[in-house]
Amino acid sequence: MKRRIGLSVWLALTAPWALAAPMTLSLSHSDGDTISGDVKFTARVQSEALVTSVEFYIGEDLRDTDQSTPYEFNIDSLTEDDGPFSVTFAAYNSEGGSVKKTLRLKIDNGLSKGVGYHVGIANEALQESQWAKAILHGRTALRIDGNDNSARLVLARANLGAGVLDLAQKFAEDIVASDPANVPARQLLSGINLRRAFLALERGTSDNASLLGTLSEAFRSAATNQNAANAARIDAMGEPTEENLPAYADALLDIRRFNDAARRLAPVFAKDPSKIGHGNRLIYAYLRSARLKDAAEAIDLARRSNTMDAETYALAACFHAYMGENEKASAAMKEALLLDPSRNAVVTAQIFTSLRAGNLNGMGQVLQQYRQSNGDPTLVGYYQSVLLQQARRPDEARIAFENAILTDAASYELLTERAIQAYTYSFNESLSSEQVDRQRGMAKALLEAAIEARPDSFEALTALAMLAMQDGNKDDTMKWARAAVGAAPEYAGAQYALAGALQMMQRPSEARKAMEAAGAIDRTLVGVPAPGSAVDLLRYLYSKGRTPWLAAPGR
Repeated sequence: MKRRIGLSVWLALTAPWALAAPMTLSLSHSDGDTISGDVKFTARVQSEALVTSVEFYIGEDLRDTDQSTPYEFNIDSLTEDDGPFSVTFAAYNSEGGSVKKTLRLKIDNGLSKGVGYHVGIANEALQESQWAKAILHGRTALRIDGNDNSARLVLARANLGAGVLDLAQKFAEDIVASDPANVPARQLLSGINLRRAFLALERGTSDNASLLGTLSEAFRSAATNQNAANAARIDAMGEPTEENLPAYADALLDIRRFNDAARRLAPVFAKDPSKIGHGNRLIYAYLRSARLKDAAEAIDLARRSNTMDAETYALAACFHAYMGENEKASAAMKEALLLDPSRNAVVTAQIFTSLRAGNLNGMGQVLQQYRQSNGDPTLVGYYQSVLLQQARRPDEARIAFENAILTDAASYELLTERAIQAYTYSFNESLSSEQVDRQRGMAKALLEAAIEARPDSFEALTALAMLAMQDGNKDDTMKWARAAVGAAPEYAGAQYALAGALQMMQRPSEARKAMEAAGAIDRTLVGVPAPGSAVDLLRYLYSKGRTPWLAAPGR
């Protein structure tokens, strides 16, 4: 009896179909390992029978199950506390076999080192475009202090660099929500919106309305955020004093508040013309806002006071070039170069006067020198885009614009220039009617963003009058032309556009008066009839309609 029972038990135990198939489990990590950041565990199972699943536990909690190779499990250790940490893996096969293994690990994300330590490493990583490393240390800093804006800023920048725009925007918006005056966060939001616009352009779409809506919103939002950042910068400086007036005026000039800068500088320079640094800033503000009579008076005051320096002569050269007084422009430029050819204002004045004279080779050579000397990237990008467009290289001109606008989303000069380029390209005979509509719609979106950046942007208002003229819309042509003249009565392009609008309205005597006003400002328009079409206006804006833009004095 006992022998039969023992035999049957022995048979049951040794019959292959009655045994659970043996299994082994190996892991990518070992007992005692230290882990940090995002961790991926890999399990390898050997089994004579089919493996049905592998389970992953943190402590006693089942976190994940994988039913196919490779058996991989991810955890974000930053969601756990630093210190001892255990994970368990359990594998099962189709014959009822199983195997289990537990690892006792240690999490060390360096939380005890503090926010500053991790933000510092993250910023170093950003300098090297090491986005993943910057994100890891930014997340660690935010794990230490969930409200730290320096950590959020690092994460916004790193995610922007990595192309994860939604996360970049979230972190930047979190900063602005807690600190509305935060300049870097506002500037980042500008960059993020612009990247969205450029991505929309790259992807393209057959739906013009959708694409142009995306572009318009992106550019306008970027300009709004940049202006908010600019306003915060000025507010932080407080009221100017006699000592910090140059720095205060520089800040106003940087954010294109030219009339505010002029208001602060004019009485000081009038009282003491020996303060030529103040005078140069004043002349610059007048030129940029097309206050040409005021600019002429300030230049004359400096000349009579014998205080003109290289920058004053450079500004005078740009003034005369814009007025169409080429001999006077050349003479002033020669004086500037004799006094100090290395000054940024002098170098960039050469670029403008060469462009105005149609000397593209000379312009290109000086622009190359300015770029190599680490000149203002926005100004470099603007003139590079202009030069490439003039050389009939529209794709390269667009890329130059895109790179430049990322450095200053509120540059109405860049936005207006690119709008005119898009409108110019719309006359390419190889384009379909849909592509023509897209280019002209893009021009309008860019001009609307320019107005958002600077509501009194007379160049943008003039270009909007040109688009309305192209559409045959008399009322809008008149509206935009009058707005341009109202913003800058001494801008020749605005008077020229107004003459065209009046001609459309069949008011020839008033159109002649507007042309006389235009010719009094820009000698090249003397004797020229009112524009009979948008193309006439385009030719002027494309060749002569740019107001002087050079590096601000004192830089």
